Amino acid sequence: MLHPRIIPNDALQDYLISADAVVLPYREILTSGTAMLAISFGRPVVCIRHGHLRDVITAETGILYDPHDANGLFRALIEIRSQSSDESLILRNAKTYE
Repeated sequence: MLHPRIIPNDALQDYLISADAVVLPYREILTSGTAMLAISFGRPVVCIRHGHLRDVITAETGILYDPHDANGLFRALIEIRSQSSDESLILRNAKTYE
């Protein structure tokens, strides 16, 4: 389900627990607290391959797509649906960051 709106702080945890993946369709970004929050809930992240995200989001924690590829997000969304994510592996990766 797509919820294209701002999620209130008091409901965010419910959305993260219910999510299969967290999609962050930024056009440009250097760091992302949202990506860190997503992996701290054990959820894989789909985002552009840029900045700090290249170090945080690995093949085990999500999918990074080329921000210059007009179909990159679309392909990443298809790919994430076909992957099985290991929540414990994502959480272990998240714990390596302070």
